[in-house]
Amino acid sequence: MLRIPNFGEAPLWKMASGVCFGTGCSFSLGLLTGFVEASFQNQRMGLAAHLEGVMNGTFVIALGATWSEVKLQTRQKAVAYRTVLYGYWAFTTLAAIFGTATLSPITAAGHSGRPWQEALVMLGFISVGLTIVLASVMVLWGLRRSVVSEAGLVDSRRRLSPVLAPNPTNSDTCLRGA
Repeated sequence: MLRIPNFGEAPLWKMASGVCFGTGCSFSLGLLTGFVEASFQNQRMGLAAHLEGVMNGTFVIALGATWSEVKLQTRQKAVAYRTVLYGYWAFTTLAAIFGTATLSPITAAGHSGRPWQEALVMLGFISVGLTIVLASVMVLWGLRRSVVSEAGLVDSRRRLSPVLAPNPTNSDTCLRGA
């Protein structure tokens, strides 16, 4: 059983390794889905599940590369981590297995599932859509805070600190080429 870490006061390397593990799982599941997509009831949705796993894996790889720069409180970072790993692959694969058409009429290709299957896939797609938006906003907010702290902004009105003010002696030196 996959155990999602509880970050509490976990060191940064544990969170980063968790993101890398999630990346490997998502990317690998996407690749493996490509081998069996022809056996799904809805092959177009099987292709969508394959591509979704690979794209989510790529997204998480990019996120893992910047994870140390995300400046959020520990609990917020844990929520962002968990919501990123809650991906489309599982529900897209279920849609391919069941042959549902909910929220994906183009890939449905005339298929439809039982009402409970359609409802399950619809709720899954909606929940994943909302969680990935939440995760993206949290990560972007954390990256913004990283940029703000590196820029040396001193208060909420975003005035630059004197350290970042233009230095005439440096610009003169640059212009003279010395």
